[in-house]
Amino acid sequence: MKPSFTTLWLSILVLTGHISYAQETYFNVSESEISKKNKVLIQQQIDITDQFRSTTTFDYGLGRNWEIGFNLYNVNYPPDMTQFIRNDSSPRMPYAPPLRLNVQKVLD
Repeated sequence: MKPSFTTLWLSILVLTGHISYAQETYFNVSESEISKKNKVLIQQQIDITDQFRSTTTFDYGLGRNWEIGFNLYNVNYPPDMTQFIRNDSSPRMPYAPPLRLNVQKVLD
């Protein structure tokens, strides 16, 4: 029996991986549909761990399968510090909170 690609890939990951690094998505697509013309879509995500992390996406439909918007990532609030964390200089942790512009077009 020939092993499948998935089995081979998972075996390589398990046998060779000790420490892994990943990249966080900075363009948050809330759904696969483009906002209708002159309509607004707002998505709010809050992760609660040792700190509160908020991600906000705002999109506005331009028509003709276009939308434009922005994402506000990594708004971090550790309860023990009682203030929001802002990182704009240290490469040791993610820059926060970055404000990113996004534009989408569905191709027919």
